[in-house]
Amino acid sequence: MVAAREWSASTTQRKPLRVSESPRGLQRESYFLHLPYRLGVPLVVFSILIHWLMSQSIFVVAVEKVQASEKTNGWVIITCGYSPIAIVFVLALCCVLVLALAVSARRRLLSAMPVAGSCSLVIAAACHDTEGLPQPDSVLLPLQWGVIPSNQNTRPDDGNSMGYCGFSAEKVGQLDPGMVYS
Repeated sequence: MVAAREWSASTTQRKPLRVSESPRGLQRESYFLHLPYRLGVPLVVFSILIHWLMSQSIFVVAVEKVQASEKTNGWVIITCGYSPIAIVFVLALCCVLVLALAVSARRRLLSAMPVAGSCSLVIAAACHDTEGLPQPDSVLLPLQWGVIPSNQNTRPDDGNSMGYCGFSAEKVGQLDPGMVYS
């Protein structure tokens, strides 16, 4: 959901690319947790807390005999113990996490840009110019998604070609409801 929101936000403002190592030009470094820190840090804290509470919920108990005999060597029972309070807290925190996921899933995306997920084919198609050629120098500059101006962009009722949407370092236009885009 975070990736879809970031993808959709590229229609409203121009941003440089985030790369995992060796940024060049105006590129930015990737997030340490691959999430914005305002989401990644609370998720890590919740994960640590839930895992710790789970370790406190069910645990091994060894009951030792007061006087060890030759046969038992001092140990009588090894069994599992549990803590109802820790189990209740684990369930409560999991419910909070599911509720937060449901609330964030209800948020609308910022634009009408097609959702790409992590499909590399869709991402690659959005990174070509109107002639379908790669833009190798554009990756160093801030990019924005929108209608890429071209002499070929005309209205569909004229019987000519269609418009093209993609990422560009140059000025991009807004989508026109009466236009067909590729």
